[in-house]
Amino acid sequence: MSIHNCLESFKNYLLKTNSDTSFLSDNFIGLRKEDFEVLKGKEETLKYYSNITSIENIEFIPEDSHFLMFYDTNEKHYITKIRFDEKELVLSLVTEIYDESKAQVVLEVEYDGSNYNGMQKQSLMPHTTIQGQIELALKKMLNRDVNTIISSRTDARVHARGNIVQFDANGIEPKKYIYALNNILPDDIRIKDAKLRSQLFHARYDVIEKTYIYIIDTSTFSVFKNDYVYYTKVKDTQKLKEELHSIIGTHDFKAFCKGENDNTVRTIYNTDLTINGNELILTFTANGFLHNMIRFIVGALLDSVNNDKPSLLELTEKQDKNLTPKLAPASGLYLIKIKY
Repeated sequence: MSIHNCLESFKNYLLKTNSDTSFLSDNFIGLRKEDFEVLKGKEETLKYYSNITSIENIEFIPEDSHFLMFYDTNEKHYITKIRFDEKELVLSLVTEIYDESKAQVVLEVEYDGSNYNGMQKQSLMPHTTIQGQIELALKKMLNRDVNTIISSRTDARVHARGNIVQFDANGIEPKKYIYALNNILPDDIRIKDAKLRSQLFHARYDVIEKTYIYIIDTSTFSVFKNDYVYYTKVKDTQKLKEELHSIIGTHDFKAFCKGENDNTVRTIYNTDLTINGNELILTFTANGFLHNMIRFIVGALLDSVNNDKPSLLELTEKQDKNLTPKLAPASGLYLIKIKY
């Protein structure tokens, strides 16, 4: 079923002109209502909509990879975010009473992380972080405090070409934030783009996939590049590429993270190795990454290639953090793109 047919079927169901519920995915997660109650499963969700007797003026608008549905009922205007599975069936729903004043500004941010304690603001030293600097700039621009939500909490010295920050729109044209903030922010933080998104957008929870690169430089050490690459030798680039490809798919990456995590399963969609002169550029695209996951993977990868230590796939299967003690430097890591 195409997304168009799925939405048409959903619309007919809401209008009580068709009882067909094949628009719902077999893996349907549920509905979160405006009171934050979560209705899990198809039966509860369908019962919720069946009890609404006067749905009208249904409209669908695409937003990134999901759709927004607007409809009226009982003198109220609602907005619903519709997510889809790989078969283009409805996977999840979030609905709230529509409030135009709650629209969100979404900033795409580029930064050199060399001089900062990571992306996420810290309560004791907020201005030593990227998020802290952005909130300080927003306060200077708007003359009031602004709370932001970030997509990825990159560590100290990690760089980004496309991290995401969101906050309430305040009725200001999004593009105005680009010029204003770039005139306030330090030169190592730049706003690349600004867009308006609905009140249901969430920079962290709406992420579909993230892409990072890690840059290894096999040439002679230079102080001018030390903050932006990892200087080390690589014995066998072909083996390195094969090792990278071996972890594509869904795995438990417990051996490659810092700290305890309830869920250490992630899906890596793609990896790649690009050679540019003396630089080896490792690319990772996944539905998400654990804390320090890529840096532990790179450390273990180089150990395997250079020192004949266990392969990435072996380490993944053993799920033993004690076997992956090497953390590659933060300087070589870049967040490239976030897909919603």
